[in-house]
Amino acid sequence: MGIKRIEVAKTLKRRKDTISKWTVSYNEYGIAGLFDEKRSGRPREVTDEIKDKIVEIAESKETCTKNSIKTAIEEEFRVKFHIDTVRYHLKKKKVMSTKEPEKA
Repeated sequence: MGIKRIEVAKTLKRRKDTISKWTVSYNEYGIAGLFDEKRSGRPREVTDEIKDKIVEIAESKETCTKNSIKTAIEEEFRVKFHIDTVRYHLKKKKVMSTKEPEKA
């Protein structure tokens, strides 16, 4: 009866238990069961606009630090976030032009 879950998991590069959850959800709710439900918790503060600005700042300055990008974003958008957020979004966009100043 169809494709085995383990084969689907390999094809989609997902864990077998994930495929099982999807199957149960589909069988119970139909196609609507495959859509994500609203998630609980604090909404994310890093909007697409902020992500774009992080990259823009990194690409526009010859020398800048992740900390200077973080400070500029926090001042402009009046948000607070961890410096790893800057690193994460630069890495995700494959932006390597951010240059840390050389240490003396």
